[in-house]
Amino acid sequence: MAPMLEGFAGQEVALRLVANALQRDEVPHAYLVAGPRWLGKRRAALSLGRLLACHAPRLESTDGPTPCGECRSCVLPFGPGTHHDLVVIEPEAPPAKTAATDEASGEASAESVIAVASGVIRVEQIRDAERRLSRSLVAGRRRVCVVPDAERMCRVASAGNAFLKTLEEPPPHTAIVLTASNPADLLPTIVSRCLMLPFHPLSAEQLARAMCWVEGGAGVAESEAALAAALSCGRLGLAELMVREPGLRQVRDRVLTILRESWLGGGLGSLRGPEEVHSLCVEWWTRTAGAGAAGELGATGRERAVRAAAPELLAFMEGYIRDVMAFRVGARSGLQNPDRAEDVAADAQRFSPEGLIARLRALARTRRALAANASSRLALEVALARMRNLPR
Repeated sequence: MAPMLEGFAGQEVALRLVANALQRDEVPHAYLVAGPRWLGKRRAALSLGRLLACHAPRLESTDGPTPCGECRSCVLPFGPGTHHDLVVIEPEAPPAKTAATDEASGEASAESVIAVASGVIRVEQIRDAERRLSRSLVAGRRRVCVVPDAERMCRVASAGNAFLKTLEEPPPHTAIVLTASNPADLLPTIVSRCLMLPFHPLSAEQLARAMCWVEGGAGVAESEAALAAALSCGRLGLAELMVREPGLRQVRDRVLTILRESWLGGGLGSLRGPEEVHSLCVEWWTRTAGAGAAGELGATGRERAVRAAAPELLAFMEGYIRDVMAFRVGARSGLQNPDRAEDVAADAQRFSPEGLIARLRALARTRRALAANASSRLALEVALARMRNLPR
């Protein structure tokens, strides 16, 4: 059974750390929920905040601690603007004057759209949160401050330093919950003042069960949940998004088709592949970031969107190649792409293990090139050329 604390399904280590602190009545003033992107860390942070605000949390359950559901804090919806003792610091886009400046250079749409999805946390937001946290408690046992994507706070040095002061001297009866996909991007002094709750990808079975539990009978078929779990590589947030956004699965389907066209010599289709992958990266980014139509992006915005999305699309290619390798050595279960089993079986007969490993290395080189700021269009073109030309 999934843990009763929402967002912690399959995260036994993190759940145990939370339970131990509550049982000893030694709750730290700050937590850091850390793990790769798309694991549902924001939901977990809010769920933890609700637990910490509860006046009588239930600690005896074998599934982990849970809010009582009855106290004056629990009866209120626990979300931004609905609970008096909750403060959420969200990344924001730059001020409007920045967009106006960009418009003069012809890149207003690109910069404004990128900023919405990858904004920063400004020092003014930190100071406003400090004022709100200093108020008297209204309903909860503690005031709770949740900071999703806390790395974005450190993109502005003054904001990171201001928040460090809050961590060093938090107001009484205050709990702070940060989330981060890469804790190394946070100030070391911030990390050292938090109890880290490690989050990790789940197995396909764990994730499918967690999805059914989270959705609470909202109509997600078991087979659909199982496929989304496999495609997402154990990331709960991405699996749920793929169920809600069928277009994401279509992007993945087209990426795998381009991959197979490139290494099977698909004529004009393989020649159009790099340009189409570039466009698919933009589509993936706009769908997952909620950033609006891709046509609104200028050249700079499209390049940034491709760099943000390319790792996900390369991961689909890598997952398919690993499936072919697994099938090649006799594995028939646990595939990342179970709906592509026929293609996997056919390609397993065409490629040697050495040829598949060489293609995985080529994709790894593409990742490094993108990280080193190479042209995304050129990097993708070279990657597909290598898929086509490497020995089988």
